[in-house]
Amino acid sequence: MSEPSCGVPSAARRRLNGISEIRGFFRENTAPVYFFGATAFNLLGIDRWVRNFSYVAYFDSWDGGTRGCLARSTSRT
Repeated sequence: MSEPSCGVPSAARRRLNGISEIRGFFRENTAPVYFFGATAFNLLGIDRWVRNFSYVAYFDSWDGGTRGCLARSTSRT
């Protein structure tokens, strides 16, 4: 049996049933989770649900008001 691309054996994964189990899974997450995109506006607040979540975005949707967001500098010198 081949291993999935994420490197976790199939036997170690279990099916998540319901929102409470999904939320619990992500709250206990130890692996970093990154979102890459032009803007993270559609994911505002997900960092409260998913531990170790970071945004890598071209535009900072929060104007520097959140941690875990890596965006280009808006200052022009």
